[in-house]
Amino acid sequence: MNSINKGKLVLGVSLKVFEELLQSLQDQGLFDQLSNSQDFPIIPGNDDLVITANIDVQLAPVKFRLKVVSTNNKYTTLNLSGRVKMSVSSPTADSPDLFDIPFQIHLKITPVLKARTNQAPVLALSYGGIDFIEGPLPASQVEAMIQAPEFMQLLNNFELDLIEPALDGLEEVLFFNENKPNHADWAVGLHMMRGTGVNVDAIGLIVDVPGGDVSAPLGGSFVPMRAEIITQFTDSLVQALVDEAKEELRSWFEDIKGVDLRVTKLNLTVDDRQLYLDAKFTEKEYDAEVTMKGPIYFQHGPGSLRMQASIRDVDIDIDLPWWADFLVWLADILTLGTIGINDTIHNKLPNFAQNYAQKFLDQSLSNLGDSLSLNQLSFQGVNLEIYPDLITLEDGAITVYIQVLNKPLEENLVDANHSKLRDRFVMFHLQTGRRFLVEHLASFMQRGLIKVPGFHQVDGRYIRSNPDERENNNLEERYGR
Repeated sequence: MNSINKGKLVLGVSLKVFEELLQSLQDQGLFDQLSNSQDFPIIPGNDDLVITANIDVQLAPVKFRLKVVSTNNKYTTLNLSGRVKMSVSSPTADSPDLFDIPFQIHLKITPVLKARTNQAPVLALSYGGIDFIEGPLPASQVEAMIQAPEFMQLLNNFELDLIEPALDGLEEVLFFNENKPNHADWAVGLHMMRGTGVNVDAIGLIVDVPGGDVSAPLGGSFVPMRAEIITQFTDSLVQALVDEAKEELRSWFEDIKGVDLRVTKLNLTVDDRQLYLDAKFTEKEYDAEVTMKGPIYFQHGPGSLRMQASIRDVDIDIDLPWWADFLVWLADILTLGTIGINDTIHNKLPNFAQNYAQKFLDQSLSNLGDSLSLNQLSFQGVNLEIYPDLITLEDGAITVYIQVLNKPLEENLVDANHSKLRDRFVMFHLQTGRRFLVEHLASFMQRGLIKVPGFHQVDGRYIRSNPDERENNNLEERYGR
């Protein structure tokens, strides 16, 4: 996806997340009051002889949809559909269904930001009336159900705590070694985003420092079908991270024990899909100059928020004075290279520089992932199952693709990565682009959260194809050669 130049952090939440959570509330009885029974006296004034009218409302799983009236008028609706059946009963007999009629009800229920004291707002839901109704249920009965204390309590308790944990990461980058603002004071804007192509309808959140402008719309959705939540550290935040890392890296080099380094040049820049390091150091003891120059690659493995850097292609060169080169030549001639002076002079400095640069960059990125703490994502106090399967550095921004596994998911397997060195599969790719390490997918399948047609898990550790004589349905035949 392309980077978004708004705020410091942008979050996209698929409407699928809200839909599945509302379906969970449906399972808890959110709409049970639509069904009811009412007694009618057969003889007026005689309550002992009554006939009971039974209204049985059979609901399909609710849907949560975006409705676009115009560019500036978008809202979401909770769509109820099913059938209404009516029968009558008396103390001595029951009738068959007198009618069985389909119905549809669309309720204006829209995500909003709900303020909290000394904390970032949570995503909540607000009821705005009936948007559409068709069928035998009168609007008055629907409104009575919604205004009932049981319904309003469930609706009011709907809270998705997504922003608060994200601020933990933001403040460490933007206010390092400074007083951090109250989380309730950060600027947060909510926008409806329409999906097109591979992207789905979603809620967009812009997060910025206190006083920041978060009113500008985000435009179309950037949340793909393969993920439920997208978190993007915008290019301005990544640049702040790089600037902070540059100054800390300078201090690290000058504090390395065993060498007396002085940093004369240090540039750490971010460009598209990689960072770039350009640095020069002088070493007092050997009067040497060390140059480090080259790309720093961004790496991530599914199932973790840990990010790493690779500096394998960074060129490290050491420029020694003539006397040091002469000393190395003389040592090689006299001792056939056994004295070790060559390693001491020529390899000590670049090894120090490379090891410390790698260590620092890995630590910086890992701290960012740890502080993001998306494993704290919760709904009404219950932690949701999340799986970050991809983190990328692209167009100067860091983007995190997060799956939310709340209800069972079924997708076909389309690819698998086989390691010839380890002689086993290491990663599986599903139809929409979701990807899993093998042991993670096996665990999700064991717990019933994911189903892959034609395959089964073994002990929650690995995947096998179902017994089948067809060669093209065998994992190793398809992907392991």
